[in-house]
Amino acid sequence: MDFEVSPVALRQGAAALQALADRVRGDLVATYHAAAPTRSANPDWPATAANDAVVITIDATLAGLASRCRTLAEALSAAALEYERTDENAGRRLAW
Repeated sequence: MDFEVSPVALRQGAAALQALADRVRGDLVATYHAAAPTRSANPDWPATAANDAVVITIDATLAGLASRCRTLAEALSAAALEYERTDENAGRRLAW
């Protein structure tokens, strides 16, 4: 079975994951602050405390997902570089 690895495709996947990691947390924060009143308007309300707890929990979860996206993006970039180096080394060895 033959297959071909495309460093360009790996880098495109890495870039898409980096962009997703950047967007995933920003969307939550923007959405929450667009809908919720400022904390100073009602700091002692139970609903404010509950909302704050939910946002903190979700933000931490999304931060973990963003971190995984970045880690995978770095791995894809490293793989692309290694495939290119392997091709270059093989090309030098096989040059007549």
